[in-house]
Formats: sequence, structure tokens, C-alpha cells
Amino acid sequence: MDWQFDFEEEQSLLDLQQKHFEALYFDSARRLNYRSYSDDENFVSVVDTLFDELGLSSGYQQELKRSALNCILTNFFLAWRCERPVAVSFNKNYYSDKRSRYVPKFFTYNIVIESIIKKLIETDYLILSAKGFSFANKSRYSRVDSMTKLRNLLPRFSSNDALDIDDSGFVEPIQLKDEHKKLVDYENTPELDEMRRKIQRYNEFILNQQVTVQMNDEDYSQLLFNTRIHLYTHFNTDSRYIRYDSQTTTRNEILDSLVNNYYPFTHTISLRHLSIKRVFNQSSFTKGGRLYGSEVQGLPKVIRHEIKINDESVVEPDYSTLHLRMLYHRKNIYPSETDLYSFGDEGTRKLNKAVTNIMLNSGDEESAIKAIAREFGSNHELKEEFGDEISTHVRIREIISAFRTAHPNIEEFFFTGVGLDLQFEDSSIMLEILDELVTKNIPAIPIHDSVMVGISHQEEVMNLMIEKYEEKLGFKPVVSCD
Repeated sequence: MDWQFDFEEEQSLLDLQQKHFEALYFDSARRLNYRSYSDDENFVSVVDTLFDELGLSSGYQQELKRSALNCILTNFFLAWRCERPVAVSFNKNYYSDKRSRYVPKFFTYNIVIESIIKKLIETDYLILSAKGFSFANKSRYSRVDSMTKLRNLLPRFSSNDALDIDDSGFVEPIQLKDEHKKLVDYENTPELDEMRRKIQRYNEFILNQQVTVQMNDEDYSQLLFNTRIHLYTHFNTDSRYIRYDSQTTTRNEILDSLVNNYYPFTHTISLRHLSIKRVFNQSSFTKGGRLYGSEVQGLPKVIRHEIKINDESVVEPDYSTLHLRMLYHRKNIYPSETDLYSFGDEGTRKLNKAVTNIMLNSGDEESAIKAIAREFGSNHELKEEFGDEISTHVRIREIISAFRTAHPNIEEFFFTGVGLDLQFEDSSIMLEILDELVTKNIPAIPIHDSVMVGISHQEEVMNLMIEKYEEKLGFKPVVSCD
């Protein structure tokens, strides 16, 4: 009797453990992303095959259904590669809430669920692993997995060939966010249509250029090490997802095999996500408006220097201390200094630059001090160089005081939220620069206050940056190139 009790208790614990692992697996799901899409010709061939097999080639909305099928298959490929399910909502209201300019037209309940996912389940390409459930006191969408039948259609993508994922066709190039940084809808105007035309024209142009990063051994090794550590977390071994910690390297033999298989590295990396969008803030088309989206913007400067555009080395001319200089120009003053961040104690330029955006974007001094403290407190590089005291309110007030002393003529703009107005002006200038460069067939990549171009175009682009600034603001800026 005791033995029977122990056996049942052990079995109960095993069942509980299995349920726990299943819950963790389901909780790691990749949410169905309507922006994932691949135009790889081999992948498109698989899409075409299933498009006919599922009977989608007859009836209406064929092009929308083809786009939806591509998107869905791309999602399941990416999830399968990381051994994760896909989180899918079968609730009609979920899709009705998504109807806006920011969501592709194919992302409807009838197309995504009724026309495609349910048919893929019925034909054994997908399986519903779990209907909507709760885990950790939170509701979860249903979990859907790809089956062997679908995975066998994609063998060529499972090893050394990286699937090219592109979302540029599904991204609204003009985005408007409210005070809580949530996207809000808006009505088109002739001015917005012209702006959209310029952005789309640039995107079509830049996506036809070859942009690569050629890494030297030192930078490549560091990038490889950092990236591998994070890629390890994509894989499941012994029913457990790998955590990012110091013990990760103990599994290198298995993990390196997985990473080499799914994420091959070379010294020349092709950059594909180059399209841009213009993002406005505070529900206003005169606030913010900077250009985001290009993956180049997220690269460290030391790596950006290794980029080549159409096999040509690049330079990155930029507007020197742009926003502070714009404020001086508003006061009809030409500052004599070339570098407006160089003031106060020797070596503090980096700190002065770091606080500028927060001072100009904040609406009052106290909130700015708290924001600067958070920024400095989480910046290990600054803390290592200047010490932990840089995140104290006392030290921050000293930096702000030095700022006031160095720039009394523009002190009235500090802590007024003027930063978003300045971003609107500088992004408008940048869009005009890019539009003219497209006309001249000169590929360029924007980095907010700088432009990355081939070295042969350096002088022409620097002159254009000066010209467009003068046209917009009536003053001559300082443009430099390190």
C-alpha cells in the first residue's frame, strides 16, 4: 500500500513537472507578427505551392491571401527554427481592433484564421497545441505548432541559408503617436501624401543598393561573442530554454553547433533592413518626426565606419551640436564655438552631450534630473569613466549649472520640451536631403543628425547639408566629418 502511494505521488510529481515544462514552452511562444514577410524566391515557391493546394487561387482577395500566407509561413518558419510555438488569437475582436493604417489589409479574421490557419490545421501542416489558456495569472493566446509535413517543405532553409525577412512593405511610412507613445490614426492630407511619396521613393531606392559591413578581426570577434551569447537563448535543450548568464559557455559544444547551423557568420555581413519611417509624437505633425527603421542606426559608431555602400567605403558628415546651435539661431546668434558641448571641467564633454537631449525634451527641471539619474545610473560606460556619483542629483545639478553658465543666451529653452520641435525641423531638413540625393542617384543612410554616404560623395553631401539647413532656417550650420 505504501509502495502504491509512493508510486502515485511520484507519478503526480512527474505529471506536474511535465505540465510545468509545457507551460514554459507555450509561454515562450512567438506572437504572430503581421510584418514578417520573405521575398526569397525559394520561399515564395513554397508559398505558391500551398496557395494552390489550399484552394486560395480561386475567389476574391487573392493577392491579400497570398501576402497573408507568406506572412504566416514566415512566422512558423522563424518559430520552428527557435523551437517555439506561435501565439495565435482565434478571437474575431482581436482582428477588428487591428484595423488601421498601421496594419496590413490582409490581417483580418476571415483571411488569417478562416482562409489559411484553419485550413493548414485541417491539412496537417499545423497543429493546435493549446487553446487559449492561463499561465502565471495571465491569459494567453492559443498556441499553434508547425508539423513535420510543413517543415519538410522548408529543408533548404534549415541549415546554412539565412531566410531574408523583410517588413518594409507592411510598415506605414508616416506614424503618429500620442503622449503615451501609442500609435493613433489620422486623416491624409496633400502634404502628408507628398511626404509619404518621398519616404517610399527613398525606400525603394535604398533597398536596391548593396550595403555591407566588413568587420576587422577584433570587431568581428567581439560582435561574434556578444551575438552568440544572446543567440543561445533561442534554443531549447533538455526541455529548457537557455538563460543568458555566465554558465552559458559550459554548453558550448552543443550550442555552437546549433548557432553555426542556424546563424552562420561571415566577415562580410549584408544589411537588408534599410527602409525608414517618419515618427511624429504627441498626436502632432509638428512634434518629432525623426526618421527611424534602418538597422544601421542601431550599430555602434566603430562598426558603422566599416560599412560599405556598393563596395565603397563610407564617411558620416554630421551637423555639429545640432540642437544647441538651432536654439542659438532662433535667437539670431551665431555662436563662435564649433563644439558647444565643450565646457565645464576637463573631460566632461561626454556628460554634457548626454544631458542635452533630456534637458531639451523635459517639461521641467525636476523630471529632467530624475531622467538623467536613470540614464547615468544604467550607463555602465559612463559610471566606469566618471564614477557612481554621476547619477546622484547633486552631481547632475552641478552639470546643469555648468550648462546654464556656458549657454546663458539659450537658457530660456531649457526644460520647455522644445526638443520635439527641434526634431521636427531637423528631420524635415534630413528628408529633403535624402530626396535630393535619390534624384542624384547617390545612396545615403540617415543617422538623425548625420548622413552616411560613399566617400566619393563627401564634399557634395556636406554642401547639400549646409544648403538645406540654410533654406529651412536661414542660418549657416557647422557640418563636420571625422
